[in-house]
Amino acid sequence: MECDILDNLDHLGYHEEITDDVLVKWLNASPASPEFSRLVSWLSLELKALCKLEEHVNPVTEDLLETHWNLLYTHLCAHKECFGENTLNAA
Repeated sequence: MECDILDNLDHLGYHEEITDDVLVKWLNASPASPEFSRLVSWLSLELKALCKLEEHVNPVTEDLLETHWNLLYTHLCAHKECFGENTLNAA
């Protein structure tokens, strides 16, 4: 599964160096991790351009508390099935 995700990110143009181990760490860690939030931010910028949206998600900075990030993250998608159990339980 991790290889598929990495291949798809590469095809989409995300060129930050990510290994299988790093991706697994991101997926198991808090969604407020700076690395994961940079990926979410990049994806939201791509969607903004593609769908002509007005808003996008900014990456987490040290000023943004984890609880605020979890709140924002869980509201990115209207469907709870878009999120893993760990994410929903952390929010």
